[in-house]
Amino acid sequence: SALRGESRYDGSSSATTLYGVYGAASNSSFEGGGVSTAVGVFGTADNASQGLGSITNAYGGRFSVTNSEGSAINSAYGVSILNVSGIGAVNSYGLHIAAQSTAGATRYAIYTAGASDKSYFGGNVGIGTTSPYAKLSVVGEVAASYFTATSTTATSTFANHISIGAGKSYRIDGNPVLSATASDL
Repeated sequence: SALRGESRYDGSSSATTLYGVYGAASNSSFEGGGVSTAVGVFGTADNASQGLGSITNAYGGRFSVTNSEGSAINSAYGVSILNVSGIGAVNSYGLHIAAQSTAGATRYAIYTAGASDKSYFGGNVGIGTTSPYAKLSVVGEVAASYFTATSTTATSTFANHISIGAGKSYRIDGNPVLSATASDL
């Protein structure tokens, strides 16, 4: 390991904060000097073997929370991104993921392996839009096996049309109100 940080507390009272590795990049210039890019902690994994060796798995950063002694951890965060704060920021990104377009045939910007894991988003989510106006705003085609409304007051607005496949129907309370046959097409 090029760098290893460990913070261990063996006392009998409570410790407030422990940092295994702490990095800070700060512009402390009082003379008006600027910094182009400031990075608190940076990690990279590089295969520079010039084609003579390989790396099975490479991680620029990898984080884990473990509870090996069985005492309670009230909230465990694999990665926690604190609020971007201060004055003068034109754009603020809590998490920014660069385009994954330079390596690999299969590329995921975000990938979760847990089939039963849940994802929570507190605000509006936009797919294909940077200005979502509802809990989920999609610009572009949406394909799904089915849509389920969980509210008795749910309404839908369709700008152009509803497409119904041959032999299928549009149902309200389980009763078909619109249907399509091959001769309708």
